[in-house]
Amino acid sequence: MKSLLVFLMAFAFAAAHASDNESVKSETAPVISKGGEAGFFSPAAVVRSGAFMIGAETQYQFSGPKKFGVLGHLRYGLVPRFEINSDIGIKRGEFYFGAGVDYQIMPDRAGSLGMLFRGGGFINDPVGSGLDLSLMVGNQFSQINIYGGLQTKFIVDPTDVTVFNLIGGIHIPFQRKMAFVGEIGLNVNDKDDSYLSAGVLFGL
Repeated sequence: MKSLLVFLMAFAFAAAHASDNESVKSETAPVISKGGEAGFFSPAAVVRSGAFMIGAETQYQFSGPKKFGVLGHLRYGLVPRFEINSDIGIKRGEFYFGAGVDYQIMPDRAGSLGMLFRGGGFINDPVGSGLDLSLMVGNQFSQINIYGGLQTKFIVDPTDVTVFNLIGGIHIPFQRKMAFVGEIGLNVNDKDDSYLSAGVLFGL
């Protein structure tokens, strides 16, 4: 009987010690994004041929311990209907870099619906790297441009994850070559974090 009591006490002590270790691990484990979106941050229109556009934005993530990030954007009009773009920044301690090509399927003009396709790749260290495919539609109301669509990200390294984000935004010019952009991204399959962002675009 005494031996049984000693055994039970030893077992209870070992279980409590293991539970303490697990709680310490869970408290100290790094928390990172599940996917790695950088947003779209652009109306559904390409830059004219030979022109540059730069931008800067602040992102706020709706979940996670570190909620803020900053991103810079560069766009260049390659030929009519085509532009190349890149994004670089730090969000929540993660380094993000992306590059891609935009194609204007339908022109975005006042009174007509514009449509734009974006395809490219990205690296979000330490989350992973992958491919970014986005389809956006937009329309101009006076000088204000409203846009929205679906962003799909395929994270292929180190894990296979597909991220779907519904994106909506507004582009408001307030100078001849300057505009305010506000955007919201809602993750629809729980593979990333929804976000809210705001910033400016400058035409060069």
